[in-house]
Amino acid sequence: MSFGELLRWTFWDVLRTRKVVMMAVLASVGPLFAVVMQLSGDQVNVAGYSFVLQVAVYMFTLVLLSIVFGCSAIAGEVTGRTIPYLVTRPVSRTKILLAKYVSAVIIVSVVSVLACLATAAIFGIGVIGVDRVLKDVWVIPFAAAVYCAVFVALSTLLVRPVLPAVFYTFAIESWVSLIPGDFSKLSILTYVRVLADHEPPEAGAPSGILEMLSNMSPPTITTDQAWTTLSLIAVIALTVGVIAFGRGEYVPNEEAA
Repeated sequence: MSFGELLRWTFWDVLRTRKVVMMAVLASVGPLFAVVMQLSGDQVNVAGYSFVLQVAVYMFTLVLLSIVFGCSAIAGEVTGRTIPYLVTRPVSRTKILLAKYVSAVIIVSVVSVLACLATAAIFGIGVIGVDRVLKDVWVIPFAAAVYCAVFVALSTLLVRPVLPAVFYTFAIESWVSLIPGDFSKLSILTYVRVLADHEPPEAGAPSGILEMLSNMSPPTITTDQAWTTLSLIAVIALTVGVIAFGRGEYVPNEEAA
């Protein structure tokens, strides 16, 4: 089985599951947030769009989808007791892992980009600017590639990686990126924000706290540093995942007993 055939099989296997409904729900968060802001007349401009993209699309839709598809790449096969049949296929484990990774990146990217475009359309692309929207469109797939790499690697190391992934993302990363000083550099989201180059919320924006913290912690990371750091994170995570999956012993529970 070639890598292309394996990728198609993995991709369509995901789309046949109930995860399609979940994807639709997560993709609707940004647009719904934008509709609420439109109806309330609050920050219907570039600042409002930037706020919704950062909070609803990047931090919520993109990250949660990455957790769902990344963490289920291998751990889902283990808990579903299908891993022995997967690893006994006449295909290298590296190809299997990379196929699952690439399919996850494609799905997360497409859904998140659609959420971004729908949000932009509600605010008005003419108001926001085509260049602003296009920048998000090409940053989102790169961010998805990094997050999926981390969570796929986690799925090869833990049987139940979802809770650690959710804890890191929402209990640590979501606020570490706002802390003044070098602490923010521990967050993947910090580097994604540098690449997306969103303006900090203006006065009267939906969150005065976000504005205050942004002013306390001015950006100290260049675009080149962000590209390099995120690329290294993705490469290292995938390398760890390939090694862990390649060395793992997967047998049916009955045999393990």
